[in-house]
Amino acid sequence: MHKLLLTTVLIAITFGAGLSRGATYDNAGDNWIRVEACSISFLIPRNLKRTSREGVDSCVAEFTDDKMTLSIDHGWYGGPGTNPHAEQAQNKDIEFVGTVTKIYPVEGLLERWAILVHVDRVVSGEFSGTTFTFAIHSPSQAGLKVGRAYVVKAKWTDKGYVVDEPSLTEMRTEAKPSSKIKAK
Repeated sequence: MHKLLLTTVLIAITFGAGLSRGATYDNAGDNWIRVEACSISFLIPRNLKRTSREGVDSCVAEFTDDKMTLSIDHGWYGGPGTNPHAEQAQNKDIEFVGTVTKIYPVEGLLERWAILVHVDRVVSGEFSGTTFTFAIHSPSQAGLKVGRAYVVKAKWTDKGYVVDEPSLTEMRTEAKPSSKIKAK
């Protein structure tokens, strides 16, 4: 994606430089339009539309369609801009019922145990996998046992899913009524 974006910018700048030296729109074709953003004039594919993305300490311009996004960040303090739709895109939190299939130690993590669960059903959010692995500090303190089902709440972060150990709750199955026959 980044290579496509960089290639598109270089092509647009090349065409823009050619136009500033007296070239005509005919050389670029009808599928390109000239835009000006951040004190830069350049050509972009006609199907790209400008978004409302803004920068904090620099000029940010973003153009997008369903296949490509072109972003420009011009200024001394460039960096990621703010996207008004980012909150919707980042809401990947899930809650599901899963049966623990394996508990095993992991070296080098603060949470030293990995828990592998089979996803029985998704309660909220979207998850299409059949298994889910997460790390916790202490399976015994959380009361986790292989073969038992638990409600798992997983919060999405920029580094992946995080499961809050105290929020794990076991799905208790109702005891079956006794089938003792009374003698008369």
